[in-house]
Amino acid sequence: MKSQAVCNLSIIPLRAGPSHRSEQVSQLLFGEYFTVLEEREEWIMIKGADPAYEGWIQRGQLAFIDESASEFEIVHVDGATAQIGSQNPFPLLHGCVVPRADELVLNGELCRIEGSFRQPTLHDFDVEFPKLINYYLGAPYLWGGRSRFGVDCSGLMQLIYRHFAISLHRDASDQATQGEIVDFLQEAKTGDLAFFDNEEGRITHVGILLNKETILHASAHVRIDRIDTTGIYHSQHQSYTHRLRIIKRMITGDLLKAEAPAE
Repeated sequence: MKSQAVCNLSIIPLRAGPSHRSEQVSQLLFGEYFTVLEEREEWIMIKGADPAYEGWIQRGQLAFIDESASEFEIVHVDGATAQIGSQNPFPLLHGCVVPRADELVLNGELCRIEGSFRQPTLHDFDVEFPKLINYYLGAPYLWGGRSRFGVDCSGLMQLIYRHFAISLHRDASDQATQGEIVDFLQEAKTGDLAFFDNEEGRITHVGILLNKETILHASAHVRIDRIDTTGIYHSQHQSYTHRLRIIKRMITGDLLKAEAPAE
């Protein structure tokens, strides 16, 4: 029978197979819920809820729960800490999920959480987006990474959009199936996602537009580069590094109406 569980550490690797040598396909952040699909002596196969992604985690990196919380906040860029029982406190990074409950009990022990938190919403995008740019700028690239200590291109997009209550798929090719098409770069707005393909036409990279001429993306590290209708132009290499395929708008009119503050 499938069981519900939650990540009870700051951040853990999600691997393609039940081995420390297996590829890291993603990461789980504290407070993220998932379903246990299979249990082995040392490894557990899980399927994440948000994002929906399958992989293996090491036993001991989760807490079994009866049901997941229906309301939650996320850790803001200023960070937070968690302390389970009498264990030492550990840091919580931006995007970690904090259930809105009177008490949070993990593996039979009370978990105390302190720090800066945010109820994800779109209505303050103009204020909060620059904070996220400053927070992630310079973060090293890490395949499967989902934090400022190591992040890949699609993981960065997930974390930014989670801040505004928008759920994105894990991989760039899947994220490209979401949102509304923007026909021309000249029609793009701040926050639109630009997707890039390889020689075979497969989407392999994504970044978020700051305006019609610049883009934030993770390539070696999180950086800001120029973009035009050809793709991303790397000023230091003096060459194009990514070929533009499509632009998608995730912040649609319906979402903006739903998030409009009550008068």
